[in-house]
Formats: sequence, structure tokens, C-alpha cells
Amino acid sequence: MLTKLLKLNFLWVNKFALYFGGGALILGLASRLTTDLTSVVGIIIHNTLQSLAISAVIGLVANVLARSFVHFKNTLIRDEAYLHRTLPVEPSVHWNTHTLSFFFSMLICLVAVLGVLALLFLKGEVWETIKTLLESHVSTIVFLLLTLIFEVTTLGLSVFSATILGRRTHKHRNLATGLYAIVFYLGAQILLLGLAFILSQLFPSFANIFNATSDMPFLDVVKNFQNFFILSGIFYALYSIALYFLGKRSLEKGVDVE
Repeated sequence: MLTKLLKLNFLWVNKFALYFGGGALILGLASRLTTDLTSVVGIIIHNTLQSLAISAVIGLVANVLARSFVHFKNTLIRDEAYLHRTLPVEPSVHWNTHTLSFFFSMLICLVAVLGVLALLFLKGEVWETIKTLLESHVSTIVFLLLTLIFEVTTLGLSVFSATILGRRTHKHRNLATGLYAIVFYLGAQILLLGLAFILSQLFPSFANIFNATSDMPFLDVVKNFQNFFILSGIFYALYSIALYFLGKRSLEKGVDVE
């Protein structure tokens, strides 16, 4: 049942993802092909295509995020809640369906974003910098990607858990939901920075993240933030796991539907 629900949920959430993602890739490719145009008209065309590609990929992420949150609320609390409650499925299966759908959808969005950015900016000095990073800072790149993945996962689980906990309150449920979401997500950022500050007092290597300047070479910035990326990747993974079990447990206790 989980597989069937996951498929349906994933298709609903990503209903327009192909249009946004495909459009972004096509615009990115067109922008890449017009890079060498030197005339005024050519530069305008190139810059316009580049802006449209960036707008399309932002639209992709925003659309998937919005549809994930709306579908979660509709199927568990609002319009379709009674229909889903009639299915012989445990609440934990519904919770796993939405969390897995969100996670895989965000992975696809990340691939699309990286693909479009590569089409737009991966050339010349940027490519040489990336090659240097891959040769000497592989672990940094890996943990940076993990940080991006699990931070977005933290955002999704913050909203999902907040929706369930807010619904379990007796008054001002929408306000409670918003406050829970803010506390969960911003709390993660505060905890991470606090942890990094404490570690910087104990280990000099962590203090480097507070010494980066705007005129510092990019590779030096990456080196300074290497330990922070490792810390944040592990932190967001553990924080996401905690939110997962919090929301799952709260849903299993039951919520009122509209």
C-alpha cells in the first residue's frame, strides 16, 4: 500500500514539475548557446534567456514545495481526509508516504537546479575551480550537498510536524501551526550556529568559519567552511530524523479533520 500511495502522492506533487524543469533546462541550454554573442541584441537575448531559466528553476522548487504542503494538509486534515481515513492504512503509512514523496521530489529539484546552474555558469574559471574542489575537497562537496538535501528535508518536516501539532491544539490552530513551523525551522538554524560557536571555542579549526571575508579567494572560503559543512550535514540529518519521529508519533495519536 505504501508503494501505491507514494506513487499517487509523488505524481500529484510533481504534476507541473516536468514543465518547469524541462523549460528551465531548455532555456538554460539556449542561454549557453548564446553566450558568445557580442552584439547588443545578442547580449540582451542571452541575459533574458538566463533570467528566464533561473526564474523557471525557482518556479520548479516553489511549485513542488507548495504542492507538497497543500497535498499533505488536504489529504490528512481537509478535503480528502475522510476518504483517506476510510482506507485500511495505518497513520504511519500516510506519514511515510508524504515524507518520502517530499524527499524524493526535493532530490529531483536539486538535480534540476544543479543542471541548470551548470548550463548557465559552468565554464572557464568556474570549471577550473570545480575541478580543483573535486580533486582536493571531495568531502567538503559531499557534505555541502548533504547539507542542502537535509536542510530542505528539515524545512519540509518542520511544516509537516507543525501542521499535525497545530491541529492538535484546541484554539487558534492556524496560528499554532505557523508558530510551530517557525520554531522548528528557525530553531534548527539557531541550534546549528550555537553548536558551531561552541565548537569554535574548543577547536581552532571551527573558528575559521567566523573569519571569512568577502575579499577572500573562493577556495580559501571553502577550506574555512569545510568543518562547518561536515557539522551541518550531520546536524540536519539528525534533526530531520527527530522531526520525522515527532510528526509520526503525533499523527498516530490522532488529529481532528475539518
